[in-house]
Amino acid sequence: MMVEYTKTEFLIACASSHVKDGEMVFGGTGMPLLAALLAKETHAPKSNLISEAGFIDARPREVPLSVADSRYYYGCSASIGLIETLGFLLQAGRIDVGFLGAAQIDEYGNLNTSYI
Repeated sequence: MMVEYTKTEFLIACASSHVKDGEMVFGGTGMPLLAALLAKETHAPKSNLISEAGFIDARPREVPLSVADSRYYYGCSASIGLIETLGFLLQAGRIDVGFLGAAQIDEYGNLNTSYI
């Protein structure tokens, strides 16, 4: 039996396969968040999702509109600030895998995550 899926669903499934159980996962919103949540629900139940805004072990039931949307906060075990998230976790190497959306990608594959 052939299963039909969209390109978006395929990308989410592929991205989620990169998460291993127990890893710290840095996730944005939209497709990156769905990839992290799919991993947690299927093969990596002990993975820990962390948002840019500092929601630790987030378990949103609706897709938030931004990383600071209160829907992202649902079920999280703790909330820290942006400085702590980026400085003490991300820059200190405590994040195992991260997913971000791509607002702009140049001809060399560089991702613009700061401004347009």
